[in-house]
Amino acid sequence: MSDHEFGVGRDAEEPLGKEGSVLKGRAGQVFDRRQFLRSAGLGIGGVMAGGLLWACGEDDTPAATAATTTATTAGTTATTAGTTATTAGTAATTSVATTVAAAMLPDTVRCIIPGEIRGLDPIGPAQGYVPSIQAWAACYDSMINFLLPPTIEGATTGEFGARPQLAEMWETSADSKTVRFHLRQGVMSPFGNEMNAADVLWMIERSIAGAGAAAFHLGANGITSVDQIDVIDDFTVQFNSTGQYRLVPTMGYFWYGLIDSVEAGRHATSDDPWATEWLATNTAGYGPYVIESFLREGREVTFKARDDYWGEKPTPTVIYQGVDDASARLQLILTGEGDYAEGLTPLQLDRVRESEDAKVVPLLSTIGALVAVTFEPPFDNIEIRQAIAKALPYQAILDTVYQGRDQVVKSKSMLAPFVPGYTEDFEILEDPEAAKATLASIAGAKLEFVFDSTKELDRQIAILVQLALNDAGLDVTLRALPTAQYTTEVRALQHPTMINTVDSPSFPNALYTFEQRFLEGSRINWSGYFNQEAEDLVAELQATPTGPRAEEIIYKLQEIGMRDLPHFPLVWSGSERAVAQGIELAGAHSASAVVYLQDLRWSS
Repeated sequence: MSDHEFGVGRDAEEPLGKEGSVLKGRAGQVFDRRQFLRSAGLGIGGVMAGGLLWACGEDDTPAATAATTTATTAGTTATTAGTTATTAGTAATTSVATTVAAAMLPDTVRCIIPGEIRGLDPIGPAQGYVPSIQAWAACYDSMINFLLPPTIEGATTGEFGARPQLAEMWETSADSKTVRFHLRQGVMSPFGNEMNAADVLWMIERSIAGAGAAAFHLGANGITSVDQIDVIDDFTVQFNSTGQYRLVPTMGYFWYGLIDSVEAGRHATSDDPWATEWLATNTAGYGPYVIESFLREGREVTFKARDDYWGEKPTPTVIYQGVDDASARLQLILTGEGDYAEGLTPLQLDRVRESEDAKVVPLLSTIGALVAVTFEPPFDNIEIRQAIAKALPYQAILDTVYQGRDQVVKSKSMLAPFVPGYTEDFEILEDPEAAKATLASIAGAKLEFVFDSTKELDRQIAILVQLALNDAGLDVTLRALPTAQYTTEVRALQHPTMINTVDSPSFPNALYTFEQRFLEGSRINWSGYFNQEAEDLVAELQATPTGPRAEEIIYKLQEIGMRDLPHFPLVWSGSERAVAQGIELAGAHSASAVVYLQDLRWSS
């Protein structure tokens, strides 16, 4: 393989860093964080003790102990492509001032998040459930670290995309179908096994066998068999896909963390060749954390940083607290008893902005508010769907729920405004009277919208939607579901009619959005939409993802989407999180705004 055939360290279609640069090195070179020191007067929550231990080490050994037992000795170095990553014990290049400042930092981050951690297996039943994703992502590093910066400006200045993680660099062919990944050497699991190419093969084969989200995304990138992965040597693997140009950033999705296949293999059986039973409640990864304690059925979980972690050392302790009530989450942030919170309403975020000890950080994402409506008759009629769209209370949602924020705008396309190819040409205008006239032909038709009971935002939107559609002549009822049930059933496509402010395309790309929203059986095609023209256009876009024809297809698919309405986009909001003043976020690890626990750091 020659350099003139491959673009080194970057995807041929998507900029992954400064133009023409080789992306390699240790974790400290990948991230550019600003950190702030929180006042020493703020209390730090204690580590939860007792109860069931879900360990990243042996079943009967707390994970932190297992990590210490197998850690390399202080001062050991792992050299990768000319860059030396020192372990925590090596301080030759660290100034005394930096060491003293680090010692003064709080050693715990407390995360206040709705819902419980329900499983630790990336291909298990909780594979689409954010608290579980955050938990296993803390223990599993991937070959690639996909990071979306907080602002649109950041996404257009070379900060957006794939960064080296367990793969220190990669080479991409001119047609983007072949990617050769060069793995770091000397990366150890808590069990004392070194990461190598066998772990990549095991992860890919396991993902395909799982037939879930991981298999779907591999297939969308033209990888359907482990036979398409060539092992060049112990630390070099080559992917030979049949056609997508986003294979590199896809390997940064949270489903593709590398598992210590040696340790996991010890727990495999003939009936369970992928150790799914063991990996549901244990981890065996190369990431920064192990799980020390798992209490209250996943509502109190303590993560301990590994002493032998290969990369930048994270906050020593992260405590996950599952708190369903939004008001309680707000109070924990405002009183200093929590350091990071998700799922606060716009009004609650205003309270955070007024606080001296907490702040609000933006996250660029494809997230907004939408409703899905079944295609069962009479709602399969396009005129009826257009009338429902005209009846929806866009302005009331903007004014009442989002309090007229400038950054929250009415949705005018199936795409988020920052996605290349976005157009507003097919916007549907609010027109209650025209909607009522059309819907008179099905007056009294029943719709039941389900929504997540723990999300106040969803509840407020659901009530406004119910009032507007009832006023237009329909008979609309609402059903609140607990987070776990809502997430599981929505991801299983069991609710074609529902309110949603969470699920969105995790990759900010038009083709990916259309694959998810339009294709029959795709994971967020909740309403059961099928249109052969749309399917054919998506297939053509997959074959020709760039160029003038691709631009024409992206435009046409937006027209079809806003005509047929597989879902009804209400507003695009992006995402915001509440954090203590001493913490900043580099961004989210998908366009659906998934924040990793290891990115929450205190600093001077």
